Amino acid sequence: MTPESWKSDTHDIPDAVDATADLRRAAARATLARSVQNTQPWRFDLGPTSLDLSADATRRLPVIDPDGRQLTISCGAALYGARLSLQARGVPVSVSLLPDPTRPEHLAHVEILSASHGRDPVATAEDRAADERHTTGVRSALSRSRRTCCSGSPPRRTRREPPSTRSAPGWTVPSSRP
Repeated sequence: MTPESWKSDTHDIPDAVDATADLRRAAARATLARSVQNTQPWRFDLGPTSLDLSADATRRLPVIDPDGRQLTISCGAALYGARLSLQARGVPVSVSLLPDPTRPEHLAHVEILSASHGRDPVATAEDRAADERHTTGVRSALSRSRRTCCSGSPPRRTRREPPSTRSAPGWTVPSSRP
């Protein structure tokens, strides 16, 4: 494959190996996103220079999310994570929302562009902070290699235990009875 074969009508396609690695990393980062009841209702399809996000309707919770609104919001959080990962690495992308009107489950198409804008320091810091996310005391695989990043802020923790019966110190709940 020659560099000329990487050309497209609208933009130059970056090196396929780097693009694939960046897209795989972005998809992995996106899977760390928060989702309704931790259902992770998304599916990613990788192309040579693109990433497609689709909603997985089989993971919708019909009782608490009858219209699929929370499912869509969860997918939006995953899309944000993917975009943030790419932006932190200085990879410019074009995002098309709802790219195919005949497929409502196809929520976004992310395409890598050719011109690099350089790394965004804010996006880089947010991307590194995602490494520190862990649930019920278990660190993500990505965080194991970066335990020292963002040491100034406490890591996010999600507790899935039943609520405690203890009262918060110094708090009183007003009585509803006179």
